[in-house]
Amino acid sequence: MRPRLLTALASVILAASAAPAAGVARAAADDRAAADDRAAAWSAAPAPAGTAAPGPDDRTSFYLEGAPGAVLTDKLALVNPTDSARSLELRASAPWISLGRRQVRVPARMRADVPLTVTVPGDGNGDRSAAVVVTGEGREARVPLALRVSGAPALPALAVENVRVSSAADGRGAVIRYAVVNRGNTVLAPRLALRADGIFGTVLRRTVSDALAALPPGRAVQRVERWADAPRLDSVTVRVTAAAEGGVRASGSASYTPWRWVVPVGGGGVLGVLGAVVLVRRVVVRRRGLRGRVLDRIFTAPHPPAQTHPALGATNTRQRPGPCPCGPGASLVALLLAVFLLLSSAGAAVADGPRLSLDRPEAGKGSAVVVTGEGWRPGALLTLLVCGQNMVGGTNDCANADGRTVTTGSDGRFRRELVVPEPPRPCPCVVHVATVMGDAQAVDVPLVVAGHPVVPVPSGARLGVLAARLEGSSGLLTWFGAPPTRRLVVTVGNLGSGAVKDPVFRVGTARGVLAPAWEERKWHGTVPAGQRARVVFDVELAAGAHGPYEVSLKYGEKVLVAEPWDVARPWGVVLFWVLLGGVVAVGLFRVGMLFVDRLGPRPPVPETAGRPVLPWFAPGTLPPPD
Repeated sequence: MRPRLLTALASVILAASAAPAAGVARAAADDRAAADDRAAAWSAAPAPAGTAAPGPDDRTSFYLEGAPGAVLTDKLALVNPTDSARSLELRASAPWISLGRRQVRVPARMRADVPLTVTVPGDGNGDRSAAVVVTGEGREARVPLALRVSGAPALPALAVENVRVSSAADGRGAVIRYAVVNRGNTVLAPRLALRADGIFGTVLRRTVSDALAALPPGRAVQRVERWADAPRLDSVTVRVTAAAEGGVRASGSASYTPWRWVVPVGGGGVLGVLGAVVLVRRVVVRRRGLRGRVLDRIFTAPHPPAQTHPALGATNTRQRPGPCPCGPGASLVALLLAVFLLLSSAGAAVADGPRLSLDRPEAGKGSAVVVTGEGWRPGALLTLLVCGQNMVGGTNDCANADGRTVTTGSDGRFRRELVVPEPPRPCPCVVHVATVMGDAQAVDVPLVVAGHPVVPVPSGARLGVLAARLEGSSGLLTWFGAPPTRRLVVTVGNLGSGAVKDPVFRVGTARGVLAPAWEERKWHGTVPAGQRARVVFDVELAAGAHGPYEVSLKYGEKVLVAEPWDVARPWGVVLFWVLLGGVVAVGLFRVGMLFVDRLGPRPPVPETAGRPVLPWFAPGTLPPPD
């Protein structure tokens, strides 16, 4: 009985000691739950009309509409149904939204209305979207705000950019990445579709189920789609299509070649070349005639030991060449190493983009400013002009008759004094420096011309890019170093209230992360307000250019578009230099062996006494003596 009694007493003691701990844990959990309930109790929504608190049928977002420059007002309601006051912070996600208060303390069981003001932007854009963000008690709430600019031309436009297809990390299928961009000025709800066409037909046709509900103007959304049943051996073209109401449609494509058995370029490619060379040499070496007449003359040297016929006793002075001490393998490896170094050599480093500076930011008409530049091409001829209107209209805004020229030094620097004329257009003014010949380079630096009128840049110059792409392909001559060419096709839309006539653009090309080299291009035509136009520019790089390039289009001081361009290496030029290097190496080797043969010691020539001399190409082939 004693063991049972002791066990019962121990159980009672343990239960009594555990009860307070369990009660404390339960109380702590209840306190946390209550704290969470209190933190989640407050709410934010547009203020209702005529009710004490927002109900289920009230607004959940703001919607305002007005003409450019109009001031619209509304109220944000903050409700606190708990028994204690709450402190909340407010902020707007757009600069055209003003809040009456940034911090609000809402009393217990009360509602606080915060006024907000929306100033309709006058830059010509249409629908806009933003939000009012409320934070407090460790929680954040966003109240959406939609703004419709009445009277602005509606230009809906979509773009599908940066389409990339790659194999999945787990080796199962492929991954399709792309970006959907709203380049217009209205809110769109695009529908997305995927399609892939291979050598044997269509291998993918899918409609994206979770399409975008609302894409605001100027917003880009990155998306990733999984393609589980991607082919393992095919060459496909994947196309992503986006469509919205009003006939808006855009597409983008990318190529994908999932050949799993292809050896990667690099170390595997070098090993493959070496293997092919060794195989070909083994086949050729087995043919004695070709070996004796070609290979041995290239990879061997003279002066082998003299051979004497046992019967005739004559020494053969035209012996067959012996192997070179260095061996043919060493020469072959050296040649292949030179080829590999030539192929893997990187291009020469390119200096940073050109830069300009003035000795003073303001000057009057007739006075002089000193223009200093660096980073330009050595020996380049440059023009220096003073231009008005931020050079939006191109060189038509410049004092061309009062321009100056300068030639850069061997270090790409220059220093030139420029007399400030009166530009034909009002300021804001710039000093425009550009190259005359060769690769186009241009840089502008602001200059205040004292006494010259200053007016804002014309409001009608509001062009936006609705679509852009690079067209064309490299020809056979490009493979041998000809200049790569493309066509930049851009669809621009006039988002302003006035027509734009004969706009002047700047087309720039840049390699890698370097600054673009701009070239002025004038497009002849008129883009009415709310209309679009197709603009085409020819783009040409320098001969032999290769690597990652970027083609940019600039209007005024705004870069409208930047399209990537991956230029392939001119392998024909590389092959030419490889062959030339091989021929030169073989020629030098033969010349060196010729000098060694001429200058080296020669064995004495014995009297043959009418005895025949063994031919050099068949030692030991005569019949034995009688």
